[in-house]
Amino acid sequence: ERLGIFDMVWMLLFLAICCFISALVQRLSGFGLATLLMALLPIFMNFTDALVITGVVGCVGSVALAIQQRRYIQWKKLAIPVAAYVVVGFFVTRLVAANAAADFKRWLGLFLFALALYFILLSKRIHIKGSVPSGLLVGAISGVGNNLFNVGGPPMAVYLLNVCDSNLAYLATMQVFLAIISGYTNIVRAASGMFYIGILPMVPAAVIGMALGFLVGGRIFHKLDGEKLKTVVYVVVAASGLWIFFGDLLGFAV
Repeated sequence: ERLGIFDMVWMLLFLAICCFISALVQRLSGFGLATLLMALLPIFMNFTDALVITGVVGCVGSVALAIQQRRYIQWKKLAIPVAAYVVVGFFVTRLVAANAAADFKRWLGLFLFALALYFILLSKRIHIKGSVPSGLLVGAISGVGNNLFNVGGPPMAVYLLNVCDSNLAYLATMQVFLAIISGYTNIVRAASGMFYIGILPMVPAAVIGMALGFLVGGRIFHKLDGEKLKTVVYVVVAASGLWIFFGDLLGFAV
């Protein structure tokens, strides 16, 4: 369905605002750009476009942050999870490309709700050892979550928090992982035909919103309580997930 100029302008504005908010949250709390975008974008655009836009924005943002923190990257901790991700992610992306995007929308809603509930209730109680089976399992879970819903970071975050030598090493290595998986996923999606000419006008608006969010977040980083902000984000993600799920289930517009 083609949008009129007025509708397109409004959609680009909303897109930029969503990217600004999501990038601001990521800069202040260290997570949440893709998760929050996938909770917001399907409310006013189709599921496939939301996947593609979030993948592009997440890749650009992670590359920028990884370059900033390159001194602390621990490359060896990434090998096993990335290998598992590549294998699983390839098949999951082909599954998404071969099926109607609407088939996955309500599952996105449930996934977001479950993810937020996990962070609120369980994330601080779960510890993972840096073994080969753990690395393979986490990489596989990230491959499913990222390629279906663009939310592959949380399982890897729990893993890296337990195997990296310091918080700085965790942050830097996590950004490299996100850059690798989002770049790989974007290539596979492009090869599977999920990119099209209508996406192009959305990308600059999304990247500009993201850049402004990172800029503002960097300036107010030390003035806000990151833990309280995370709680607010979890609630927003959970509420958005339920909205998407019941909207798709009951047939009202989301």
